[in-house]
Amino acid sequence: MAYSLVAEIWSELAFGMLVFALRFFTRWKYSGFRGMSYDDLFAVFAVTFWILETVSLYTCSAYGNNINLSVESALAVPDSEVPRLILGSKLAYCAWIFYILGIWTLKGVLLCLYNRLTMGLQQQRFVWVMMVVSVLTFLASLLWHILSCYPTYRAWQIKPYPGESCTQRKWNYVIICVLDVVTDIGMMAIPIPMLLRASLTVRRKVSLVLLFGSGIFVMICAVLRAYYSLVLIDDNTVALGWAAREFLVAAIVVNAPSIKPIFSDFKKRLTENYASGSWKSGTGSNAMSSGLPPYNGKNDIENNTAITSGNHKRTQAYKMSSIGRSQPKSESQDHINTATDADNDSTNSNIGKDGIIVTTEFKVSRR
Repeated sequence: MAYSLVAEIWSELAFGMLVFALRFFTRWKYSGFRGMSYDDLFAVFAVTFWILETVSLYTCSAYGNNINLSVESALAVPDSEVPRLILGSKLAYCAWIFYILGIWTLKGVLLCLYNRLTMGLQQQRFVWVMMVVSVLTFLASLLWHILSCYPTYRAWQIKPYPGESCTQRKWNYVIICVLDVVTDIGMMAIPIPMLLRASLTVRRKVSLVLLFGSGIFVMICAVLRAYYSLVLIDDNTVALGWAAREFLVAAIVVNAPSIKPIFSDFKKRLTENYASGSWKSGTGSNAMSSGLPPYNGKNDIENNTAITSGNHKRTQAYKMSSIGRSQPKSESQDHINTATDADNDSTNSNIGKDGIIVTTEFKVSRR
């Protein structure tokens, strides 16, 4: 069966839209519309740019463009074909812009997520640094694309031949790939060190490292795209195909932390169905020696939590991420707790009569 670029780019876009739809459904299910954050806004932008890029790739491939032209072949193009090639070349030029916008908005999704996860931690400063770095690499990539062929109209010029810097754009693949990978490496350096130091079980720690370290696949895809596009520079279907593949891989990796809760719940329900009993609510206790900020959001996991302070009691729902306890319901409620077991023991031992002890009541029922 012959390879079809059109079939690939549209099928990958369709699958990617399913991934984003699952992401938005999961966020709505566990956080509600009011719980949406900036990473969801970046996700909307990413969807928009991905659609625009796919349309541009399809149309520039259908209309033709100046990528494969040379000095001799450009002069041999019939005048009647020039307007069509100009339109296709303009679309190819726009496809680069949509590609840059889309890839860096996906980075914005992760950075906003990391900013929430590191709220109140020292690592949040590094998140801010990476936000600045991401903006700078984005601007550098965009400006390189625009200024590497100046005046801009030469990017879609047919006669006379404008030169390889305006048609094949070989250095685009190198410069933008380097900036892309460097930014991804810096972003991966945010969660991995914290997870390795976190007070988690080995199994949980490995699963989270694999989840947040999956950005390595995006970097591999970006490098392969640049390599094959340069090696087969005369076949523009290679570059167009790899652009779509990279976008799909990046979309899956970026949305994985957000859609994980719904799969975790599904797995939990399956386990409960095969179990002889059913736990209606989780178990556990938590203690801390400082005040707790109340959280009354209806979309958070609300447990019947009794808080004892001094000689009086009061019961109130709290957002558990505010006390350093991670919730499986949604990544917006997660909080990476880097305290060691020794620190936890020390904290528990120092709780006096004026301390605050958070306990959770549980009800067990058998089907």
